[in-house]
Amino acid sequence: MAGFIKTPNTTLPLAFDNPDLEPLIFPDLFPDGQGHFYSQNADALEDNTIKTETYGKYIKHCLLCVDPRFHLHPYWPHYSYLRLEKLRNHQNTM
Repeated sequence: MAGFIKTPNTTLPLAFDNPDLEPLIFPDLFPDGQGHFYSQNADALEDNTIKTETYGKYIKHCLLCVDPRFHLHPYWPHYSYLRLEKLRNHQNTM
């Protein structure tokens, strides 16, 4: 469990596999909640196009991008690397 989202009436648990976890953790990088890896993936599925960008390519693109917010952020590169390693470690397990 990554944490909780507070609503006016209740507190909802937030799982690590939630596709919207990245914009919730880093609202300074994703102020409108769009543009993260899983939102781009959802856009590709709606267009019936083939998604060729992997999570590793997404991280590399963000770190080498002209926009310095990603590579100058104190936590985002570490979070992304650990998430990438977790995906790589669990990709062939059943």
